[in-house]
Amino acid sequence: MAEHKKPRLSAEQWGPLIDAYRQSLIKADEFCSTRDLALGTFRKWRYQDRTARPENKNNKERFSPIFVEDQSVSNHTGTI
Repeated sequence: MAEHKKPRLSAEQWGPLIDAYRQSLIKADEFCSTRDLALGTFRKWRYQDRTARPENKNNKERFSPIFVEDQSVSNHTGTI
């Protein structure tokens, strides 16, 4: 039995597909099945597209520094 292999798509071909998916308002598995796309590959390209967008390039606010000051009052005289 011959296995049906899906053709490889280039990065230039994935961009418009990801945009079409965003505009379609359907679930990813439905979108992929109607276009004969492998869901895992689609998810990989969708993730890469999201992280490659300019608004995400300079997002350095993943972690914020936290500074802790010791504000305890120590008025111990040493006597009981």
